[in-house]
Amino acid sequence: KVIMMAGGIGYGKAEQALKDTPQQGDKIVILGGENYRIGMGGAAVSSADTGAFSSGIELNAIQRSNPEMQKRAANAVRGMVESDVNPIVSIHDHGAGG
Repeated sequence: KVIMMAGGIGYGKAEQALKDTPQQGDKIVILGGENYRIGMGGAAVSSADTGAFSSGIELNAIQRSNPEMQKRAANAVRGMVESDVNPIVSIHDHGAGG
């Protein structure tokens, strides 16, 4: 298997580096695209030989990208983070592992 290592460097405001505790009355927002039955068992299936699982399991394990939605969500979060008053109290990415 091919192994790839990557890294990144960024910057941000120190007061936004840690999550805060949500309070009663805070709004919950869910951003992202459609939620299909994809990525199920992705780690286990990705390291198995092709055909080791039923075709249904292998098809569900394929993660499908949606670059347009990814860009829209990133722009929305970036717009709030870079504004004078950031309304984001806590943020979590449910990708890859759920």
